[in-house]
Amino acid sequence: MEAALSMTLFLLCGFLLMTPLLILSRNLRGSVLMEEKLRKLSILKYGERFPSLLRPDSLSPLLLDLPEDEELLSSFSDRGMKQAVLRTESEGDMIRCSLRYDAALPFPFLLQRSIPQELIAGRRAFVGADPARWKKTAGNEAEESLVYISVLRPDVYHLSRDCSYISNAFLSCPARQIDGRPARYGGRFSPCRSCRPSPDSPLVYYTEAGRRYHSSPDCPAMQSYVSTTTLERAIAAGRHPCIRCGR
Repeated sequence: MEAALSMTLFLLCGFLLMTPLLILSRNLRGSVLMEEKLRKLSILKYGERFPSLLRPDSLSPLLLDLPEDEELLSSFSDRGMKQAVLRTESEGDMIRCSLRYDAALPFPFLLQRSIPQELIAGRRAFVGADPARWKKTAGNEAEESLVYISVLRPDVYHLSRDCSYISNAFLSCPARQIDGRPARYGGRFSPCRSCRPSPDSPLVYYTEAGRRYHSSPDCPAMQSYVSTTTLERAIAAGRHPCIRCGR
């Protein structure tokens, strides 16, 4: 009796564990096929808008190999899918493929015989965006202003790439000539704590806006890693303008 009960519980647990795995496996197969169809559709839409960029002979294989919704659904559907509906729609430059079905359970659980499932795949037509979207014409808005951000101070944006805070215009001189000399923007020059140049070094390097001198221009402290973004995004991210070039 106990052995029969144990076997029944074991089989029950096996079904409970296998059911969600089977549903996930089915959804994965469906998502892959839906994404592949959208990829082909995006290429076709690109060719429709820019016919000169794609040869007609390169589009014909896609047209022949593009499955209809019913054909695509039948390629991965099984007995566990009830009331399955697959639709492909386009809205603006977006193409969407949606699948809704009821995943049947091996036995009723809490009065439920199935679990509703929905898969959605989306892709932008024209392979991402208009290739000439950055080219402004007389009727378009003015080009967005670009600003520069250094990893050393990511909360500050600079209007000029030549700002002394982020530029690396290196100057050189003997260490004794610059040690302790007043810096342009306050403070006095002192040895770099990273490369530790000798006070008797015949040649050290510094920048016009800095307060440290270095033994080599390759010192990590002298490297300025700068990224570019738009002024609108920089302000939206809470960054403030540089006190030198942002006035």
